[in-house]
Amino acid sequence: MKKFYFLLFISVIFFSSCAKKGNVDVKDIGFWVNNCTPSYEVQFYLDVAYQPKEITYNWDFGDGQTSTEKEPVHLYTTPGKYTVVLTIVNYKTTVDKSLIVDVSQNPMPIQADFSYEALGGKYYAPCEMSFFNNSQYASNFFWDFGDGYGSIETEPVHIFQEAGTYNIKLNAICNGDTVTSVIQKTILPPPSTIYVDVVSVWLPSEFLGGLYELEYASGGFNETPIDLADIEENSFPMTWFIGDDLFFFSGNYNSEQLYFQVNDKYDYDKTIYSFSSRFEDIQADNYPDTLYWDAGNGFAAEVLLSYGE
Repeated sequence: MKKFYFLLFISVIFFSSCAKKGNVDVKDIGFWVNNCTPSYEVQFYLDVAYQPKEITYNWDFGDGQTSTEKEPVHLYTTPGKYTVVLTIVNYKTTVDKSLIVDVSQNPMPIQADFSYEALGGKYYAPCEMSFFNNSQYASNFFWDFGDGYGSIETEPVHIFQEAGTYNIKLNAICNGDTVTSVIQKTILPPPSTIYVDVVSVWLPSEFLGGLYELEYASGGFNETPIDLADIEENSFPMTWFIGDDLFFFSGNYNSEQLYFQVNDKYDYDKTIYSFSSRFEDIQADNYPDTLYWDAGNGFAAEVLLSYGE
């Protein structure tokens, strides 16, 4: 019998060890070339999903040089087309990926290209946008955001303060030559309507079984729908589905607040939990879809918002 338990113990260890091993998942591999003449500085990048963290990277740059860094930078001193091979090893899993780095001309033709993304995915003013530089074979950059501001950063972040249509230009520069990429983007006026869609509230377990009412106001004016149901809660969170706009919101993002409170219906004068956010903070966060509060000790809230013109 002891032998049986010993074998079972070994089997569990082996199974647990194998279960921790994961396959390598290479989602993306690419490179960015800095400069249009030798030496070409190449930054390699990749997106790898794996479990657990035991993993090694072996880069062969095709010119006799290698690296074990995850995302190395390599200098090619001689023009040419180089086949780069990356071998990723995780336990017994091996993945090979290859790509061609073309630095065969002297100089290489500059390629200017970029993309962008607004904070929160919303393009209402003021709009904070992050820019992603997809250019190749350039050594310097100048951005013209079309609103009187610019940047020499490779991948800047810029805030468009006013609504309007802007011609955003990226100038990619190398050895006195410039190639320009232009994207026209419209920034919308601040949303004039805010909708309170869903309100979820967590309370400490001692409040289970109570009957609760939600009230909320904007700018000091009660916005609570007349037919908003009370909730008798046996588990948290308790959730109110609303989907109404703030009738008294004027579209002016000033210091006034969006205020919520949860009342005890058995003791109406007793406010169980209250939470609020200033409209100017909502605007500064680029009109988030979700507001969060956590007062500690089991008190927390989440409000889902949407916006309209």
